[in-house]
Amino acid sequence: STGVSESWLKRESEKLLKENFGILFDGEPFTYKEENHLHENNDDLIKRCREVHLRLAQEYNVPIINANQLVEKVTSDVLLLLKERFKLFF
Repeated sequence: STGVSESWLKRESEKLLKENFGILFDGEPFTYKEENHLHENNDDLIKRCREVHLRLAQEYNVPIINANQLVEKVTSDVLLLLKERFKLFF
């Protein structure tokens, strides 16, 4: 989103340990923004980053959870994903 090549980032990421399971917590940004915070005050950058993360989640089949819900609902959604993915019973 800031001009770094996505293909370069993907090549570099291949060198990292692979996760067992990933989740993208997506949501609208908070309305409160810290003063003099470079990235929090750049709405266009935040929007572009969010779009890239959502696209990559779809590309890599990463489940997306709405993070703008009550914490109990987010927790429930995470537990449901874990139960489905790892056949857990709790």
